[in-house]
Amino acid sequence: MQGIEPTLDLLRAAAPRTGKALLRPARYFLAGSGVLTLAFEGFTQGLLELKDSIRDGLLPEYPGSLWPKVTLAALADPRPLTPREIALLWDAMQHADSILLAEPEPVLVEELHVVEALTRSLELTGRHLHAHLGGPAEDTVPDAHRRFVHGVLRQWTPEPSPEYVAALRRPGHGRDHYQRPCRAFTLVAYLPNEIHGLHELRRRISRLLPGRYHWFDTAARHLTVRTLESAPDQSELKSVQFLSDQDLQLRA
Repeated sequence: MQGIEPTLDLLRAAAPRTGKALLRPARYFLAGSGVLTLAFEGFTQGLLELKDSIRDGLLPEYPGSLWPKVTLAALADPRPLTPREIALLWDAMQHADSILLAEPEPVLVEELHVVEALTRSLELTGRHLHAHLGGPAEDTVPDAHRRFVHGVLRQWTPEPSPEYVAALRRPGHGRDHYQRPCRAFTLVAYLPNEIHGLHELRRRISRLLPGRYHWFDTAARHLTVRTLESAPDQSELKSVQFLSDQDLQLRA
């Protein structure tokens, strides 16, 4: 996997020392652009330390991987959600939460995958590399991280703020975004097929909002630990800066 070898070396060193992660589901969560997700209480201490240990040479994390979630479905077309649709989603997701939290089984993550993403949904991928976590299982979520995740999740309420409604109605992360061809490396954990409440959530949303959502392939269901985009090296940055300063263009 040319271009990310230093990151892979760091990951190979860190994974055997990292405990297997027991991730506890928190709730079903409606994210920006109306994306349906399953959110967890937080990353374990071990996964946070692993993320920190491989950050050298990578671009900063995107906001979406700062808290653990699984993307389940996205709007099938560009039309933003209406207030009525948001209210229907709240009712459907509250019902699914009652099933999820009645049997709150943690998800055990025993290995991570470096995946060459050919679409953002990972329904189309290239090369894979497996990184087994070698330490004993743990479920410790640092208090500061737990509070951060809670701050994100508490935005989804029966009467969300105008700012959050604007985020829910913001275009840009519908089905086309997730299925548009791309090429990037990402570090993920794949999730089991069976998740409490998900079947009922999908059934209700399909009945209440027929055709409104595109549900992603079960086999591609994953939690993003972080993307692995390499930062440009200094020689490349200097070259770009020189061209910019001199108002030059590269020519074939």
